[in-house]
Amino acid sequence: MKYYSNSVEKTYQIAAEIMKRYKSLRVFLLKGELGGGKTTFVKGFLKSLGCNENVTSPTFTIVQEYDCNEKIYHIDLYRLSDIHEAIDIGIDEYLDSGSYVFIEWPEIIEKEIDEAYIIINFKLQDINNRIIEVIEIGKQ
Repeated sequence: MKYYSNSVEKTYQIAAEIMKRYKSLRVFLLKGELGGGKTTFVKGFLKSLGCNENVTSPTFTIVQEYDCNEKIYHIDLYRLSDIHEAIDIGIDEYLDSGSYVFIEWPEIIEKEIDEAYIIINFKLQDINNRIIEVIEIGKQ
């Protein structure tokens, strides 16, 4: 399924729609180039849950934890080299938590995930326009 966004607000709407459509899923793998809208999507998802936490990119912290009536984890694996580093940060515990888990740059762990997940690809068309595509639902 493809969605088109030309604004932050539209990305929030798309996140809310995807949340409703795939409400039973807890693990979201977010793929796409830098600046593609992955963190904005997570912010929109949290807003659709009624959570107004200050969502920031976890590129440097690796994991951002939000408490919105339940724990939500936003993880960025961009700076990790391999699956062993992901295990060292506790990726298994996050995935097994039953909480919502959003993982940016998930390629190093994707084949090892046992939980049901959805892959969402973000593609920049230009500075304002993006394609947000649900490209696969894995292991349901």
